[in-house]
Amino acid sequence: MLLVLATTAPLAAYGMYHAISGYFQQRAALIGNTQALARGIAQLTARELDRDVLNLEILATTPTLQAGNYAAFAPQAREFLAGSDPGGAIAVFDVDGQTLSTTGGEGPRRPNPDTSARVFATAAPVVSDLDAGQARMRRMTIDVPVMRDERVVADLVLHLPLMRMQAIVMAERLPRGWRSAILDGSGRVVAHSLGADAVVGASPSLAIQRWLSSGAADGTVDIAFHDGTAATAMIERTARFGWSAAVAVPRAQIFASLRDTVGEMVTVGALALALSLGFAMLIARRLARPVTTLARLAVALDGDELPRAHEPGLREADAVARVLQDAVRRRRLAEDSAKDAELRATRLIEAVPCGLIGFDPEGNWSFVNRATCDLLARSAAELLGFSVRSPELGVRAADGAPIPPEERASARALRGEVVRDLEVSMRRGTGGRIALLLSAVPLRD
Repeated sequence: MLLVLATTAPLAAYGMYHAISGYFQQRAALIGNTQALARGIAQLTARELDRDVLNLEILATTPTLQAGNYAAFAPQAREFLAGSDPGGAIAVFDVDGQTLSTTGGEGPRRPNPDTSARVFATAAPVVSDLDAGQARMRRMTIDVPVMRDERVVADLVLHLPLMRMQAIVMAERLPRGWRSAILDGSGRVVAHSLGADAVVGASPSLAIQRWLSSGAADGTVDIAFHDGTAATAMIERTARFGWSAAVAVPRAQIFASLRDTVGEMVTVGALALALSLGFAMLIARRLARPVTTLARLAVALDGDELPRAHEPGLREADAVARVLQDAVRRRRLAEDSAKDAELRATRLIEAVPCGLIGFDPEGNWSFVNRATCDLLARSAAELLGFSVRSPELGVRAADGAPIPPEERASARALRGEVVRDLEVSMRRGTGGRIALLLSAVPLRD
């Protein structure tokens, strides 16, 4: 199982990385294409506004209007509307807001005080934002100055239906679920892909308000549709009048490619894991017998029974099995030879007529032969309980003086000294003493 996971996990991780990387690439491409679509709508909007402003500025230079002959100007205004927008209206106001002339349908009876004041103050055209009244009437206004002797003498106002802007939005064929809109400088909806009656005049969301206040030329904003659907909007602002175009995509569609890809990977990964587990079980069964055979041979290295020659059936395992079997045979031969040598040495030591005594590094008696027991008239069990310092033997020099433990032949040999032909006497177990000639040598590994 671990081997399967170790094999499939890196592939799954790579696949997941590839899916996520592909998702981000697709997301970047989607956002880029959507931003380009918003930019195209914004450019069409700016072109439409620029054309209306230019035509209105030309109308503002007519001699009749310059001369203040508003009766003669009225036919020219009607001709202008017939050529540009039959549903529009034209009005002329003075600096005090008094109506000097009106032409066309439902034209404004009084000017927008803010836009009119800007026209007289700046001598520049103004495209107004929607107010509540304009939103209800589905109309927008463009104000241009009427100049005389290099000063503004009147405010020429073009009152246009919003359907002009609605046509721009509806001309775009959006994918299902997408939305597009044209926003005025304050963020109010001027035109919307759902239709003019749906949301025209609606106030902008807080997210769009923050974006508008940032002054950015373009950007991406997370919003929610009127039905609550979460979406991401790409916005492009026009340079001259500050109006914007927005195209919004439901976030579920943005994540759809990642969700689908991950789903496919999970399905494929589950199938791959199942197949891998199946193959792993087949291989495991094939490996079980060779591994069991090798384990039995390995255990035989510490046992006494020579294993029966048998090859596991796997080439690499067969080679290991042969090496183990050979090692077992050689160890058995070496052990048998060592046992024979030990047996012969034991028989030789027991057969020699002189006493042999072994001491461990702490000075304890560790070995005695039969001759030692006979000389000292003590059993092997009793002697093996003695040490260099044991007083029971009463070790004395040839002149009868006691020999201190540290000067005894065994103690000196333990310190690395070779002692030869030292005359001593020891107390026998049956009483009396026996004179001995001792030699002691250290045994080194």
